[in-house]
Amino acid sequence: MSAFRYRPWGLLPWVIHKCPDLRWGFIGSFWTEERGLSAWRTLNGLGKLSSTYFANIVEPPSRFTLESDEILAKRKKEYEGYGGSLSDIYDHLLFDRVGDIVNTMDRIIDNAGPNIVLDISSLPKRFFFPFVKLLIKATSIDNLIVVYTLPRAHTDNLAENYQDWNTLPLFQGVYPDLPTKMLIVSVGYLAMGLSDQIEQDNPHLALKILFPFPPGPPSFQKTLELVRLIKKNLKTDRLELIRVNAVDTPDAYDLILAHTQQGELAANFAPFGPKPISLAMAIYAAANDRPVFYNQPKTYHPKYSIGVSDINGIPETYAYCIRINGHDFYDTQVSGREGVGPVI
Repeated sequence: MSAFRYRPWGLLPWVIHKCPDLRWGFIGSFWTEERGLSAWRTLNGLGKLSSTYFANIVEPPSRFTLESDEILAKRKKEYEGYGGSLSDIYDHLLFDRVGDIVNTMDRIIDNAGPNIVLDISSLPKRFFFPFVKLLIKATSIDNLIVVYTLPRAHTDNLAENYQDWNTLPLFQGVYPDLPTKMLIVSVGYLAMGLSDQIEQDNPHLALKILFPFPPGPPSFQKTLELVRLIKKNLKTDRLELIRVNAVDTPDAYDLILAHTQQGELAANFAPFGPKPISLAMAIYAAANDRPVFYNQPKTYHPKYSIGVSDINGIPETYAYCIRINGHDFYDTQVSGREGVGPVI
């Protein structure tokens, strides 16, 4: 692997205009969050879409079910008002079997064509991680961009009813002879028992914490509190805090390369922080068959986020070029493919 490679990213309209003049198959999550439609609206407004697949991830019944259904009905009316078709929304259970997730992505890839945009803004990590891995491994895809939209704010209670600490689908990992040296964790708002799990399941691993900075208030205080709890529970000096911009996927990836000595040191992962940092983890773990651990919530708050962040009136949607014209920017090791190089 080579570190510090140029990995293009930026606001979605700018990136799309720098990319080849293509039409894209769009994959996203249709959920209660307003930001879930932002990237689709931008691409649709630019006339860049060839197809749409919205996964409506259905949670187990909870105290929020009625409220969620009401907000989803509102979102569907908005989507139709923007020119979308309800036939492009497909229901999936949050705890779908792994085989069903794989089959779903196989069908999407077959229908979407060689140019795909994946919107991870509202996708649960239980779907987001295997989707990323399957898209990266698909040699039929010539161009792959992942997008993420920032909300204006988050609610205080994001989720509840967490499952036990376990690996995410398709990320059980292959354990080589090389002993695992570290656990790389990204942190965000919620502890979810993370500090206890680290101490119980990984007492001898060096702990590298990818700390989003600057996250801005009130995120900063919440994230610092989580780090304080981890330090208190571990009672050891084997913890290292690594600062990374919350939306800078390329920098997060290069930091992972640096701390694993370009993959020479085996690492496990736990993505509890911002999704752009989790994306870097997903790409690296997929390429190197490393395990990724997570406590998947069974219930998300229907007002998980509020509104859409914007810059001068334009939605703050970031686009990360993973593959352009067959050229992989993240050392994804896809069967030795030879790309013709980026055009950005």
